[in-house]
Amino acid sequence: MNYKTLKDDLTFKYVFSHEDILKDFIDSFLDFMGLNYKATLTNVKVQDYMLPNKEKVKGFFGDIVVTLNNSYIVSLEMYKKNFSKREYKKSLSYLHKLSIEQMKPGEKNYEKIKKVIGISFMQGNFRRINKEIVNSYSFREEITEKVIDEGDIELYLVRYDLVPKRRTKKEKRFIKWLRMINAKDIEELEKIGKGDKIMENSIRVVKEWLEDSAKHGLERYIDDVKFETMEEATKNEKINIAKNMLHDNIAIETIMKYTGLSKKQIRHLN
Repeated sequence: MNYKTLKDDLTFKYVFSHEDILKDFIDSFLDFMGLNYKATLTNVKVQDYMLPNKEKVKGFFGDIVVTLNNSYIVSLEMYKKNFSKREYKKSLSYLHKLSIEQMKPGEKNYEKIKKVIGISFMQGNFRRINKEIVNSYSFREEITEKVIDEGDIELYLVRYDLVPKRRTKKEKRFIKWLRMINAKDIEELEKIGKGDKIMENSIRVVKEWLEDSAKHGLERYIDDVKFETMEEATKNEKINIAKNMLHDNIAIETIMKYTGLSKKQIRHLN
């Protein structure tokens, strides 16, 4: 796990929870896609991972969920691994949930449901359709391929692994952000963001995140949580968490506390 890069979902969440950085990032995407509105943020939520004694793993779905001033809801998701059918279905389920949750139980005023936009950052050629950096998905009529109802639910898959390492002529700001995401370490981040106030601020936040040990609890070691409490975790999931913690030289006593594994079990993992 490399917490020095923006492609780590925990680092991604922490950095882009800062509204000035997030606004610039979303504005760059809207400009890149030719969408004629700006990201005036009215509400920003950052996903919480499970900590000891918490009842829920996630307060909501999506790494970062933003409400814009036009009431559109934008969900940002970072995927470190190759994007597959499983990740696609997961992203789609998040968007449907965000759409449904705009209505209270028993309500029938469907007109109040606002557009939900998902932006999933990923690597790998999903479905091997093309080699475009951004592909968009929405409900379309099969024969004419026209988008239905202006795309009440839209999913954008963004391939950060296709972005050139070096700056190109007439480079869009969103492409520069993707190069930041695809950077392999702090040094490369600094090289890309040099002289750019917002991006330099994002690098400062990454360093702040790395230095703040209080934020490196159990959630750092949960890659893809499938359970609501540690008691519900399978033995294999606990072992994987323990292995990651051992790799980062976390004390055995701390691993015992978080995973419930015995000292003997943990020592056998080395």
